[in-house]
Amino acid sequence: MPRTTRKILVSNAAFRRPDLIKFLRTEGASINVGEAKGLSPLSKWLIMSNIEKYSDRVDITDNVIIKVLGRINRPGSPREVIKSWLVTRLFDSTPRSKEEGKEHLFVGRIKNATDLTETKLLLEEDEKATGVHANRAFLEAAQFFAAADVHNAYLKFDEMRRALLAGEFVGPHTQGAMSLRPLEEFSKALDQAKTQKSPRDPITFPGGQFAEKKPIVVIGVDPVYHERYAARMVETANGVVNINFHVCNPEALKPITADNVRYSFESNPAAKSPYYASMRFLALRQILQTYEAPVITLDADSAMRGEVPLLFGMMDNFDVALNTSRDGRGVMPWRYINAQVVGANPCEAAYGFLTNFEAQFDYLMAQDGKVTWYVDQALLMSSLLLTKERAPETRFLVRGLSKLSGTRQSKV
Repeated sequence: MPRTTRKILVSNAAFRRPDLIKFLRTEGASINVGEAKGLSPLSKWLIMSNIEKYSDRVDITDNVIIKVLGRINRPGSPREVIKSWLVTRLFDSTPRSKEEGKEHLFVGRIKNATDLTETKLLLEEDEKATGVHANRAFLEAAQFFAAADVHNAYLKFDEMRRALLAGEFVGPHTQGAMSLRPLEEFSKALDQAKTQKSPRDPITFPGGQFAEKKPIVVIGVDPVYHERYAARMVETANGVVNINFHVCNPEALKPITADNVRYSFESNPAAKSPYYASMRFLALRQILQTYEAPVITLDADSAMRGEVPLLFGMMDNFDVALNTSRDGRGVMPWRYINAQVVGANPCEAAYGFLTNFEAQFDYLMAQDGKVTWYVDQALLMSSLLLTKERAPETRFLVRGLSKLSGTRQSKV
C-alpha cells in the first residue's frame, strides 16, 4: 500500500485498513485511473469510499475538503463528485417546524456560515471558469429545500438535472436528480394520467387470501433475490406476520409453500434494478385492495425480529407511513424519504397517494424511456408533497420508522 495512503490511515484512526481494502476492491473498480492520477491521498480516499459512506466522520472537516478541492486544478468527475458531496455536508436537520403544512418536510440549518460562503465562492468561480454549474444549482436547491420552499427547490433541482443531462458528471448520490421534475410539471402529469390507461398490466394473485388474519408484510423481489432472501424472511416471520412476495418475471421462481406466504406476480421483460426497487410501490395499491388490510413494505434483505412490528399498532391513526433520514442528506429529496419501510392502509387516501406515485413513474418512463437509481425514494417524496397539496386530508406519519418495523437488515 502506498506510503501516502498509510499516512492517511495513521492520521485518521477511525478509518481502518480493512475498510480501505474493501473499498478498493468494490467501489474502486469504477474509478478511471487516469482521472485519479495526481490527486491528493485525501481526494482518492473520498472517491474510493463512494463519497457519502463516511459522511458522519468528524475528523475530516469541510474546510479540509475545500482546501483539497482548491488543489485539484482541473474540472472533471472527481472534483465534481467531491463538490456535490460537500453541499450535503453544509446542512444539518433541525426539529420539524410546527407551522401548518411544514410538519412533513425536511427542515434544515446551515452548520457553518463561513463554509457556506466559501463553498458558494468555489462553485461560482468554477462556473465562470469552466461553465460547470450543476453543483451551484444543487446548493441553491438545497437551500430552498432546507427552508421548506419546495416549489422553488424543485425548479432548481430541475436546473441541476438538465446540467447533468448536458454532460456534467453524475455522482453516485446525485443521480437521484434524474427522477425529479418541477412540481407543477408532475402535477400536470397526474391530471393527464386520469384519462390514460396504465402502460403496466394488472398484477395477479395465484394463491388467494391468507389462511389466518395477521399483519401483512410486502416484499418485492425477482427470482434471484427470492432465492437468496425469502427463506430467511419466512422463517423469522412464522407466527408473527403474513408475507406477500411480489415477484417480477416469476418464470424461474421456486415458490415457498406456507400458510403465511402468498405471492403476487407481474411480467416486465425490460425490468432492471431501479424498477425492481420501485415495483412494490407500483403494486401496493392493488395489494391493499386485494387483502383489505394494512400492510408494511420492506426491503428484500429484511428479516423479522420475532415480534409484530409496532408500526402496525399505529396505523389506525394514519393512512400512509413514510420513513425519513435525519441528517444532511435530507436536503436531497431522493434521500429524505427512505424506502426501506413504508406503511399503508386500505383506504381511498392511501390509494390516492399510490396513484400519484404510479402516475409520476409512468410519466418518467414516457419521457426518458428508463428510470434511474433513487427513483423510488424521489417519487415517494414528490408524491407526499403533491398529495398534501391535492388531498390535504390525507393522514401521514412521516418520521424514522426503522425501530418500529420489527426487522433487521443484512445482506447474504
